[in-house]
Amino acid sequence: MEDWLLPLRPDDFAGKDVLELGCGSASILAHVLDFHPRSVTGVDLGDAVLAAERNLRLTGYANWEIHKQDLASFASPGFDIVYCVGVLHHMKNPRAGLASVIGNTKPGGRFHAWVYGFEGNAAVRILVDPLRRVCSRLPWRITKYAIAAPLAFAYLVLCENGHVAPRGRGEILPDASLQPLDFQKGVQLFPACCPCCL
Repeated sequence: MEDWLLPLRPDDFAGKDVLELGCGSASILAHVLDFHPRSVTGVDLGDAVLAAERNLRLTGYANWEIHKQDLASFASPGFDIVYCVGVLHHMKNPRAGLASVIGNTKPGGRFHAWVYGFEGNAAVRILVDPLRRVCSRLPWRITKYAIAAPLAFAYLVLCENGHVAPRGRGEILPDASLQPLDFQKGVQLFPACCPCCL
């Protein structure tokens, strides 16, 4: 999980106020809480905030809050660290999203925005993007139970058997590169999540 946030390291978060724009179900925030920040705040537009609240309650930490709001319009006095992972490139106006990342970073703070690159994402471009275009038009329950759940189960089986690294990138790596502690924590906290959230 930590490689999603590079060049930020766990020590960078200690004692800091942290904001994640586009937090989804809070899979990254749950790990960031282990880095001992002063506080964490997550913002997401969708109903994933309900899952985020549920998932963060499971961590046992109390120094967090979740807001249901468009990340592009979220405004604050500023955070020490602001990050947005895998969200900006999905927005209708990515520039507004990036402006929010920068605008919510206080002077002297740090921000991190991670977007999918074209290179190294053939599986996403060939399989996931077309599936996402179709699924986004389907009723939520069909997408979750008929498509996402079976795909997540298949992904978990591949990870358990050492065929895919549990990083949500679809990279095929040897067994030695797997990170079982991060993966197990992800499964424990987010059993109904899609593979991209682990």
